[in-house]
Amino acid sequence: MTFRTFFQSLALTFTLGSVPAMAQVNLPSLGDVSSAIVSPEQEYQTGQYFLRAFHRQAPVSDDPLLYTYLQSLIRQMIYHSPLPQKRFNLIVVDSTSFNAFAVPGNVIGINTGLLSFADSEDQLSSVVAHEIAHLSQRHYARTLERQKQQSLVSLATMLGSLLILAAGGADAGLAALTASQAAAISNRLKYSRLDEQEADRIGMQILYESGMNPTAAANMFQHMLVSLRYRTDVREYDFLLTHPLTDARVADAFNQARSYPAKSDRDSFDFHLMKARIYFLESNNPKLAARHFKEEMIQAKFPKASEYGQGISLLAAEKTADAAKIIDKLYLDSPHRPAFILAKADLLQAQDKTNEAITLLRQHLKISPGNFAISMALAEKLIDNHQPKASSDVIKGILRAGYNEVPSVWFLLAETEGLSGNVAGVHLARAEFYIRIGAFVQAQRHLNLALPLLDDNVQASTRAHLRIKQVEALKQASPF
Repeated sequence: MTFRTFFQSLALTFTLGSVPAMAQVNLPSLGDVSSAIVSPEQEYQTGQYFLRAFHRQAPVSDDPLLYTYLQSLIRQMIYHSPLPQKRFNLIVVDSTSFNAFAVPGNVIGINTGLLSFADSEDQLSSVVAHEIAHLSQRHYARTLERQKQQSLVSLATMLGSLLILAAGGADAGLAALTASQAAAISNRLKYSRLDEQEADRIGMQILYESGMNPTAAANMFQHMLVSLRYRTDVREYDFLLTHPLTDARVADAFNQARSYPAKSDRDSFDFHLMKARIYFLESNNPKLAARHFKEEMIQAKFPKASEYGQGISLLAAEKTADAAKIIDKLYLDSPHRPAFILAKADLLQAQDKTNEAITLLRQHLKISPGNFAISMALAEKLIDNHQPKASSDVIKGILRAGYNEVPSVWFLLAETEGLSGNVAGVHLARAEFYIRIGAFVQAQRHLNLALPLLDDNVQASTRAHLRIKQVEALKQASPF
């Protein structure tokens, strides 16, 4: 089950509106100069609006395995970063474009194309560490301070430009930007040379403190530069529009890396599993994908990652018997690896053994309670097995585990509530989904539809009335 089609249809429905000033937030500043322009609390609130707008307008991946892998990787780096607030929101962008970004309020976005492009996990991490460094030094706010644009509208406009840039590369084609418009957006988003140097230096420090190879940053820059020389267009390299790369910068990165102890890139098996998964998800022909993985296996650094790609591709191609030979072996060799657990569950379902698939997923959830990928797979299998109430219980557990800002979770909850006959629950869940994508009018409509159905439940009715007021405040304050 996928929500991608639904999200893309939403993207055609909504467009960027005007950028009104956000309601004034009277909080004490941290004392730095940039806080006189935009306070940390204002950055956070604007980042949350950006998060919702991005979910509404850009192609976001709903794959729980990718999300869980990247969330774990980012959490490790943020823990070892100078960021005072360690909590963050992740966006996985379903795009072949090479890019990663971080906006105020600790919102971090990673394109699937970045994983495809990177040669190692440390190279991938180096780009993310660089973005975390920008956040830790509040470079957005400092840019506004330098420009003396003393308005939160300026920050919202910068983030809106980033949103348009990301959406413009989507298949939905939300923004047909001319060359001059693209250049204006690029200039608006570029940090100063000193900001970039500072982010390079601090990013390397984050890599080192996280147990990764600081030289991976220089290697990644070189990889980008060499690859770029053989291309006539830079559309796939959105990162370079906001982070200009030169030979001198690559040389500086290698010089900085020499101040750290020599170390090889950490290159994890999970990283290569996710590269294989992205190739599979982006392939329109599972038979050709299976052939690709079979050929890749000969010289692959991690042959089992290629086997995994071949196995799930064969399963998608309905070559169940051939897929079983691969997936069963992978699962027996590594029975606690989430990617193999989910592949095994999908195989059991394809073999008309959905009850066994559900039992398998429940067993692993007892070992890894709260695992997002396994929980989502279990919820979907329960729906397929006509157990919407049980699925609803699993999804509510996902929300309690801290994934309440992921729109697809609320979308799935609305489906289970509908299948259970809980009409009020459908409207309430849909309202929360629309809030997460910044569609506040639609959220209010569903809350109002739920109200008459809650007359017998005073507490639920009171909560719905309060939520309507909260959504109206969000709508009025939205800078996007």
